[in-house]
Amino acid sequence: MLALRQAIRRVPAAAAALGLPLSGAGFSLGAGEGSTPTRFTRVSKLALGAAEMTDQPFVVLELDLGQAVGPDNRPTAISGVIGLELFERFTVTLDYAARRLSLRLPRAEPIAGGAPIRFTSDMPLAEASLDGRSGWFGLDTGNNAGVILFKTWVEAKGLPAWFEVTVDTAGAGVGGPVTFRRGHAGGLTLAGATLPGLPVLLAGDHLGALSSRAEAGNIGESVLSRFVVTFDYAHERVRLDPPPPPPGIDGT
Repeated sequence: MLALRQAIRRVPAAAAALGLPLSGAGFSLGAGEGSTPTRFTRVSKLALGAAEMTDQPFVVLELDLGQAVGPDNRPTAISGVIGLELFERFTVTLDYAARRLSLRLPRAEPIAGGAPIRFTSDMPLAEASLDGRSGWFGLDTGNNAGVILFKTWVEAKGLPAWFEVTVDTAGAGVGGPVTFRRGHAGGLTLAGATLPGLPVLLAGDHLGALSSRAEAGNIGESVLSRFVVTFDYAHERVRLDPPPPPPGIDGT
């Protein structure tokens, strides 16, 4: 989980607003080189549309997740992150253009088309290619930055020249502040889709989860938001579909 923001307020505001009792103490690792304090609670019912999950344990991050645009088109605070627990139970489709999340129970057969995924802990990985150099990239719906490349992979593929003349950019996430170097790739191919001319970020070798030596990088909203994305965890598949044309474009 990563957000390009300059500061973090360590206040679990959503838990306080909901009156949830907190217990225990721990820490969570993430993009930064440090850690973020955590506590724990339980929620009696979590509902998303017609889908419900009951008696759910929650980790309470002492972290400000920033804001998003609400249904009324006004900024609203992000209360939390729902991830693995949802994706494991359903086939999930994210339509970024329509701002819709669709859930359905997994079927006996995998989704048609798409590409295989595998997992590192709770992160799905898909094979992608940047300028003809292939690697396994995390598909991170919580990453609202650009495509992040890991230093070990960049050096192994002979791509440091991408970042020789660049400006550093600051961000923040679980684990504290992070700094990237900006670069540019000629093109990305992922799950049968190709995007030309793509900005990329280079992570250092001391950034927690962003310093992996076994993976190539992390792909988030900057790529995924250009498609209708379907995750089928039960069959380890992901599919990228082009978004439907806006009303009027196709004559309707």
